[in-house]
Amino acid sequence: MYHNRFASHAACGVAQARRAALANASVEAVAAGTVDADHATAVAEAESQRDDAPDVDAARVDVRPHPRAVIDSTLLSFEVLRAEAEGDDGRAFVDGLSRMGRDGIPVRWTALGPCLQAVIEETGVKPVDEEARARFAGLLGRAAHLLVPAGGRGSKRQARRGKAQTFIGRVCLKLDALPVGTAIPRWLTSERVSWPALAILLQLPLAELTRCIAARYEVQARLADGRLVLGQPYDGGSVRRKKLALARKRVIAHLDRRAAEKPPRPVAIEALGKGAVLMDPILDEAGIVDPEAREAMKCDQKVRGALARLVAVVGVQCVFVESADEAAALTFDDLVAAGAVEAEEAFRRRNPGADDAAAVKAGKDEGSFLRRAMRVNEWTGTDDVKGRLTGDGAEASIARGCSGNVRSDRTYLAAMGRWTSIASTLIASRGSDETFDRRVTAYIRKLGLSVKAYCEREDMPYDTVLRWMRGTAQPTSHQLHLVHRMERDFGLPRGDLVGMLGIVRGGRNNSKRKTIRLTDGRMVKLGRYLRFLPADAIDWPEERLRAAVEDADVRHYGAKTANTVRHRAAMDLSAREEPVDSTAPIFREWADLERFKTNMTDCKRYLCPKWEWNSSRTVEKNRNHVKDFARWCARPVELGGLGLRWSQVSFILILNPQVVMKYVFYRTTRFSHLTLDGKELGPMLAGTEFGFLGFVKQLLDADYGWLTQSRHVVKAAEVVDVTFPLEEMSALDKVFTVTMPEDPEICTVMDGDLVERIHTDWMGSVLNARRMISSLAGKVERHYKMIRDPQKLVGPILKHAYPIAVVIRQVKDALANVRPITVCPMQHARDYRNAVAMLLLCTVVFRSDTLRNLEWRADGTGQIIRTATGYDVVVGSDRFKNGFCSWLFGPSYRRRDYERALGDWGSLTQILDYYIETCRPILLKGRKSDLLFPTGQSAEKWSHKTFNTMITNWTRMWSVRNERHQTGMSGVLPWGPHAARDIVATHIILHHPTEQRWELAAAILATGVELVKLRYAYVDSRRELAKADSIYDQAFAIGFGEEDLSRVVRAV
Repeated sequence: MYHNRFASHAACGVAQARRAALANASVEAVAAGTVDADHATAVAEAESQRDDAPDVDAARVDVRPHPRAVIDSTLLSFEVLRAEAEGDDGRAFVDGLSRMGRDGIPVRWTALGPCLQAVIEETGVKPVDEEARARFAGLLGRAAHLLVPAGGRGSKRQARRGKAQTFIGRVCLKLDALPVGTAIPRWLTSERVSWPALAILLQLPLAELTRCIAARYEVQARLADGRLVLGQPYDGGSVRRKKLALARKRVIAHLDRRAAEKPPRPVAIEALGKGAVLMDPILDEAGIVDPEAREAMKCDQKVRGALARLVAVVGVQCVFVESADEAAALTFDDLVAAGAVEAEEAFRRRNPGADDAAAVKAGKDEGSFLRRAMRVNEWTGTDDVKGRLTGDGAEASIARGCSGNVRSDRTYLAAMGRWTSIASTLIASRGSDETFDRRVTAYIRKLGLSVKAYCEREDMPYDTVLRWMRGTAQPTSHQLHLVHRMERDFGLPRGDLVGMLGIVRGGRNNSKRKTIRLTDGRMVKLGRYLRFLPADAIDWPEERLRAAVEDADVRHYGAKTANTVRHRAAMDLSAREEPVDSTAPIFREWADLERFKTNMTDCKRYLCPKWEWNSSRTVEKNRNHVKDFARWCARPVELGGLGLRWSQVSFILILNPQVVMKYVFYRTTRFSHLTLDGKELGPMLAGTEFGFLGFVKQLLDADYGWLTQSRHVVKAAEVVDVTFPLEEMSALDKVFTVTMPEDPEICTVMDGDLVERIHTDWMGSVLNARRMISSLAGKVERHYKMIRDPQKLVGPILKHAYPIAVVIRQVKDALANVRPITVCPMQHARDYRNAVAMLLLCTVVFRSDTLRNLEWRADGTGQIIRTATGYDVVVGSDRFKNGFCSWLFGPSYRRRDYERALGDWGSLTQILDYYIETCRPILLKGRKSDLLFPTGQSAEKWSHKTFNTMITNWTRMWSVRNERHQTGMSGVLPWGPHAARDIVATHIILHHPTEQRWELAAAILATGVELVKLRYAYVDSRRELAKADSIYDQAFAIGFGEEDLSRVVRAV
């Protein structure tokens, strides 16, 4: 894409420069005697014609060397460019470029390459006309790789462009040096170039060659004009197979020669009881140097067979290998040396043909990240790596090296992950002799079976077990059931082999079963449900797995309900909604409303800080309200709309409350025809309905409403004689209905009387509309609460004898299954953060906004403070939704803070200490933030939606019954953060003995007593009335007894 833009920008200059270069090159070639005159003339004429007619028959192209091939390697040097330049001004321009390149003068870069105007100003050579400017552009394009990109703002992008230009120049130089008609291997049987083969041919890094779009265009252009042709297919796998076959042949020949030696030399084996043959000396003697070939020969079956024949002839000799106790500690100097070698080898594998200097530089660059961590933590080269880079607090130490730049820190953490992996490998090689692969191999041999026979007997995947025994792979969490089966076969205690694995990756579902079709016809991905099923569920028969997946779908994601059906239909409708007319008055008014609510300062209009739109989520939500209302107004009557013209759609329509009522009724009935289990859904209410009414009430506020203060912005009222019937709504027995009465009220969108009232009494019209819409909103909200059960999701928890204890046990189960910090440090920190958030939801019981903004500072000035006995929580009353409650926060003229002391309950203090000291620095990645719960991406606070999603996903995993971990509670559905308030209130009401239990629950929840009684606390009538059973037992015992009740006297 870049090449096409640049070529079209300077095509004239490049064509003329090419003709001049060919003429000069031909003259020089003839004078040097390398090309005859007739051939040079013919090629120059052909090249000149190619500029006018680019399509050339490749079969007719001469295969003798291209004229550019006879020019020396300075084809793109300033000297050659000066020879190609036309006129004195062109040569002066190249002289200026040469001076800039020699002196290292930086050049400003643009999207098309170096900025021509900036170069002209620097050189002082100005083009006389457009033709000269095009010539200058062509010369600058060819010399771009010789110039230095400027720094400053956007310097990283400019540096990348400069590097790309330099690489394009190298590619062009090497391509032009190839003879005409050079065959480039094709990719297998396709008509495309094999980039690995081309990288080997040009001796260029494969990664950069495939990433450079301009290089691809250069190759395609040469294929099109016949300078290059497609050759034989190239198969990288066949090249590797040939290399390994040659290495195998050399090793077997060496082993056969050793078998014939006199006297025989025994084969060396390790002396610590393992009996493993030392292959490295044998490979050294055979001359096998390539690392990939050496690793392959150690596992090659034919080599193993030849080695067995050799051992049978010459025998073995034990060689002492240093034990783990006597092994020297791994220091940072050793780690740097080993890591540099591995980084160089990895660079050479990624970039075949790269020079040694580039590989050494790659090794040094990789070591810079480790040196940064050493410098920040004051580690020296002689320090032990095991106690610092792989210890318990290693991730917090690594996080101190973050600089605060997201992209830079991502690269740094990835590099430190590689260094940690190298350190773990080196430490393991110096550590214990007993490993998982050796132990499995030993026990299978004790059974007297081959690996293949054992796998066939136990119905295990042969390739997987073989990789485990070779040490090239370890079991993942989806394969642990196979390891447990091995423990049973070997007679080992359960968990013995699993304990040797250490870190177990989640792994991928590598089986053939990726999806499964449910009985309702849906095709679902198994990866979504395997974490909720037993570990060996992937191997179950089809019918059993289908039943388990359907049960997990209902248990963890909820059965299909009317709400889910309606939500899906609403999403589909919004995806295919017809476009709106942006010229409608309502969208001009919306633009003014958005400015007013976000950043407008107008001395004539006032904005209440409480109603300021300070988030993009609020703006987007209200924009959707306006779009949906506008679409409905313009929708034809037969489709449920008003049938207005777009020029009539304005916010002025809101001043007719009957229009707003009609729109709300339309929203509740637009999906009535949908069915669930063969029954129509009928009218339904959701939160978006009274959300729209709340938006309208804000516009009509008597003091701060936008519509109240913006009469000069809103379209003038005019008569709209479109009529519509108005329905009625009701809610009986928790069933919401919208019906059309027999004699409905016929309303007009804007009749003459309403238009006259608006013109004569604007404020009175606004207040009247607000009064009627507020009444409608109250009625809608009451109906919504009548048909909605907010405690349905956590019903089994509320009915338990100890609701809070149930959630605490779920947190304990989650912490027991947290991923290890040594393998997934970021995920480990996230798991702990989520568990701490759940604990605080059950202790301080804050709402989402208050909890997300909690601050912690090491000096004790934050909102959560470490004390000698635990933690104190101190939050200002302005951070609470119900901060106006005078009985809790004091009167308005003397506000009190919310103060709560968290005792050392269970392991709460230890969990908070570990999270703050170890996990929080990992989440921060070196950034500065006072938030107790920073996000892992930007160290900013959670958004409302993200926090709710996190809590819901956590409860889906640990609160709902989970068959894999045997955790959770049956009957519970995934619940959000607000349900924790129901759980806490119910537990307090159930266990506090006195009548002040309602006041205590209200204080804990920071809300009113009446709201606790009406909304939060769940009162089980059976459980409450059972408290009177003892009274009735006594009464019935006396009533059915023989005692004379007339003589019983009441005790005073």
